[in-house]
Amino acid sequence: MMSKMEEVTVSSKGQIVIPKEIRERLGIKPGKELLIKESADSITLIPKPRNPLEQLIKLGREAPMGDMRKEIKEARKEWKR
Repeated sequence: MMSKMEEVTVSSKGQIVIPKEIRERLGIKPGKELLIKESADSITLIPKPRNPLEQLIKLGREAPMGDMRKEIKEARKEWKR
């Protein structure tokens, strides 16, 4: 899915409004907690997962495993010797 850039304005209190379409798509409702990640010159808002451990496991499953699988195969060959 191609991400679309939206423009928002920061209020005098440092607040922004997340556009309705984005809130609905990500299930962000009043009271929902978000995580904010700062990079060199940008920020990213991430809906806080209900269960951080499940989220971590999900990220691990999505990680590229090509090199890791190769390493495991090589290690198994060594063990059999």
